[in-house]
Amino acid sequence: MAERARELFDTQLAISFTGVAGPDRLEDKPAGTVWIALSQKNGPTAVQGFRFSRDRLGNREQSVMQGFDMIRRNLLESGFTE
Repeated sequence: MAERARELFDTQLAISFTGVAGPDRLEDKPAGTVWIALSQKNGPTAVQGFRFSRDRLGNREQSVMQGFDMIRRNLLESGFTE
């Protein structure tokens, strides 16, 4: 998803989220299971899996915070300065 979004919108970075926010498990995936992908134009796509243990809203908030952290770390590693 992240790679296609980056291509579709012609951006340097794109991020995607998928998983089970909760409150119930879905098929064999427990609530709080989240996968985040960060696609960059000139590098590999980074994918990280997480298991959060909050309620539905908390799991979604934690996912967004982790996504922002992935973007932040990517920018710092690529030499971006504030």
